Amino acid sequence: MSFGPIHYENGVLDLSGGIFTFAYMLPIPCAYYAWRPIFSNNSDHPTTIDGVSAQPSISKNDMRNPLGGARPIFNTMVNAGHLTGIDVDCPRDGAPSLETATGYPFAIPPSSPSPFSTEKFVPNYVAGDWNYISSLDPIAGEIPHWLHLRILMKHRILGGCINTLGPNITGDPDKHRGYDYSCVLQVGDFVTNGGHIPSEARFMGQHPLVGIQFLTHAGVINMTVTGDSHFAAAPDVQGMSAFSFQLARSMMVKWGIPHCVWNMAWGGRNTNWYWPGINQFIPIVGPQFHFQPGWTANEGAHDAIGMDRFFARMTTTAQRVIDYGGVPVTLSPFPRNPESMQGAFLSTWKYAYRRIKASAESHNVLFVDVTDRIGDLETATYRAFATYDNEHPNYVGHGVIAEMIQPYIERAEGLIE
Repeated sequence: MSFGPIHYENGVLDLSGGIFTFAYMLPIPCAYYAWRPIFSNNSDHPTTIDGVSAQPSISKNDMRNPLGGARPIFNTMVNAGHLTGIDVDCPRDGAPSLETATGYPFAIPPSSPSPFSTEKFVPNYVAGDWNYISSLDPIAGEIPHWLHLRILMKHRILGGCINTLGPNITGDPDKHRGYDYSCVLQVGDFVTNGGHIPSEARFMGQHPLVGIQFLTHAGVINMTVTGDSHFAAAPDVQGMSAFSFQLARSMMVKWGIPHCVWNMAWGGRNTNWYWPGINQFIPIVGPQFHFQPGWTANEGAHDAIGMDRFFARMTTTAQRVIDYGGVPVTLSPFPRNPESMQGAFLSTWKYAYRRIKASAESHNVLFVDVTDRIGDLETATYRAFATYDNEHPNYVGHGVIAEMIQPYIERAEGLIE
């Protein structure tokens, strides 16, 4: 099982900060017995993770005392951050304390130039060890197996990340070990000082984690996503309205099968940035389904070389997914605002629409044509109900996309004929 939080890049580090905690309360849809964190760094200097603690819980809001009686287990870094390998794939015992957590503090190397493009800041990725950790039985009527995480750092990253944060956040130095908690571009000791209450947020951008992986007792369906802000669902609710998340929730509710989303879409970027990353993670996540765009304005909408590069990279990613046993799903080009859809821009969009459809069909890639439901094929602009800024789908628009994709996923999983 793999979770990839939206807006995964680390961003600019404030080296003048104090010591901070990024707190997470994650709902895991089925029982687990091991886990590991994955970090990234796309800055031009190393950033250090001082430690990571994990604590199973049956509560989602008590950040001071996660309920259930489990003690926090500290992640180890014996494998020096390697993502794959025989030793890497074998879980080991976690540490009982920060002081005994082998391998921490750990410095994530700075970003490095991509061998496939001219970009200088392609993120480096590292993983903590797989550590044994047992989820608690959920209380009556509550499905998620909650996991409480703390990422300890001396360098503040602009932004924070938290999932399902409750209103009564309290704590004491014995729990947060002197590390503060940063969320929503605010800085303060939210753990101890109940007067500092950040707004409720879900996956906030520019946090330390790329993703979290679990070994589970039950089978799960992993889904990866790549693309630009349209697939990241920016700027609506920090991406949690994305069609991929709505699809995962719908499949879990309807069929009771956990579906997990690893969303590496990156707003405002072209394939020079997100293509190397998704190809690195496909072997690690092993997605049953992979979703990718049929067009992006970020590649150079009027540039034939840019369009050729985009199509080639999406095709090679689709083939990589097939090689690892998954099903690639290409969505038709999303609409755009009326001001953009003029002249050469509109002609290029229509060319991309025809080409990506033909390419998907010829390469045995599942193609879902969502454009006509959320937009107008002649003008390549959004229908009013499906957007709030004429450039991105809104929650309703993403919901329509999820509804259109779901029958294909159900058929691929053998749930319907």
